[in-house]
This record gives sequence, C-alpha cells and structure tokens, in this order.
Amino acid sequence: MLKKIKSWIGLDFFVSELDQFLERFRAKHPVLSPAQRAERDKSMRIDKMRDVAETDR
Repeated sequence: MLKKIKSWIGLDFFVSELDQFLERFRAKHPVLSPAQRAERDKSMRIDKMRDVAETDR
C-alpha cells in the first residue's frame, strides 16, 4: 500500500546518480582513511562548537 502511495505522489523515482554512487562507494569502502577520519573529527568538533554557541544565545 505504501509503495502505491509513494508512486502516486511521485516519490518512487527520485534517487540521484550521485546518491547511488555514494551508496555503492560506502558499501565497497566501509573503513575511513586517516584523512577521512581527521576530516570527520574536524567536522564533528566544529558542529559541537556551533551547537554550544547557538545554545548560549
């Protein structure tokens, strides 16, 4: 039933080629490289600092 509803409102067709590529890449390469881990850690640190700054307003 849900599949029919999604199809009826047009949500069953849109998955970009980039999304498909990234999903395949993640499946083939589940372990992050040292550079990717460093980038992820940096991003997480920035997000935490931003979240703390937003709560201080």
